[in-house]
Amino acid sequence: MCLFISCRFPQLTAGLERGQFYSKEDITDIVEYARLRGIRVIPEIELPGHAKGLQSLDGEDLEFCDNTYRQIYNDPEGKSLNTLKKLIAELVNLFPDQYIHMGSDETSTNEKCTIESVRLLEEEIAHFIISLGKTPIAWEEALFYTGMEVPGMVFQAWKSFSSSSIIERNYDSIESQHRYFYMDIIPHRESSVPWLDIAPANKRLDRKRLLGGELAMWTDQYCSTRQCWNEQKWQKRRNAPLSYWMFESQFDGEFSKSLMGMIWPNGIPAAGAFWNYDETLPPSAYQFLIKHVHQVMLSRKIEACPIGCRCDELQRCGVKYRTST
Repeated sequence: MCLFISCRFPQLTAGLERGQFYSKEDITDIVEYARLRGIRVIPEIELPGHAKGLQSLDGEDLEFCDNTYRQIYNDPEGKSLNTLKKLIAELVNLFPDQYIHMGSDETSTNEKCTIESVRLLEEEIAHFIISLGKTPIAWEEALFYTGMEVPGMVFQAWKSFSSSSIIERNYDSIESQHRYFYMDIIPHRESSVPWLDIAPANKRLDRKRLLGGELAMWTDQYCSTRQCWNEQKWQKRRNAPLSYWMFESQFDGEFSKSLMGMIWPNGIPAAGAFWNYDETLPPSAYQFLIKHVHQVMLSRKIEACPIGCRCDELQRCGVKYRTST
């Protein structure tokens, strides 16, 4: 969860250094920079799980399911709901896009946080987002695991279900199958090729309910909320992410090369599959298209991974971005 400066809850970013959170001016600049290039910026508010970034609100403003602070508890008094609504209302004003992603993936249950309480929390937040004139998006678990049912929702498939499964439940869908469209996974699985027909296999399904696909580039191995610490602290921990050291600003160059090598050229066939999948395309034509677009990217100074090489978080074609860590 990437934090932003909140007027209502300044303790969210208290003690953090510049670069560890977004100011409202930062967000405005990013949205405008993207708009001028035909890119939409849709914020994702992780709830109720993946909520450790909100730990500073524990007690007076939020309650959590346990002392790991990973999931928000839907307390009977409504304290957590009230705080989340205030945060969402504040965030929504910064993003003009029609859609707001509310996360809701990888939730868990215990004696305190029951499946019923999780479902009620998610449904209440979805209704609140709709009341703000926005359309909520949630990951597949909210529909198939938690069982939330809110008309007008959009659900995003990524792991155990497909967009067709969502459309069958009469909801709009987004496809992001992790085996094909998670850019942080593909370089580590040689058999993964981001070329998949995302259209519903059942021709009777309403294809208009498939809004499209999304490539995901999760940066867990670079830095997550609880991992944004200095190098000295991380050297004492065994579970440090692979490229934690790239978080420091002096390694922005290495981070840029690493990230671009992970996304490109793998993102090229994925974008082609979203836009115009062709099952009759022979392997020779497929490879030609990748090479052609790859050359265009290189001519525009985009540091895509060379064709035939492996690029991951730490190295490009066998050459490490840093010789010692």
